[in-house]
Amino acid sequence: MNKEKEFLEKYIFYDLEDLNDGFDSPLIKYFSKEDFEKVLDRAEFYGIEIFGIEPWPDRQFFNVRIYEDYGIPADNSKWYRDAYSKFLNEGVTSYFSATYGVPENLLKKFLI
Repeated sequence: MNKEKEFLEKYIFYDLEDLNDGFDSPLIKYFSKEDFEKVLDRAEFYGIEIFGIEPWPDRQFFNVRIYEDYGIPADNSKWYRDAYSKFLNEGVTSYFSATYGVPENLLKKFLI
């Protein structure tokens, strides 16, 4: 397991239910609204980069929002909180996924 994946599993995804039952790559985790809110809270706490959010309601691609659309860094919670809120307003309530980046300083600090 690479260090980024290890960090995400240990500090971001712990105690959350992955809804990916095989409808997509096993490398991609999907979460309910409640669990994804925990992911966002934890990402904000640690300063994790979120490059994009992609919900798949009914296990079908819905849309994607990426940090470049907002013109701010991937670790700025304003972009991903806004993107998530827009998805909720569009009626999406489950099967949220994202792409993440873990800064090197976190890997060094938490994974010796």
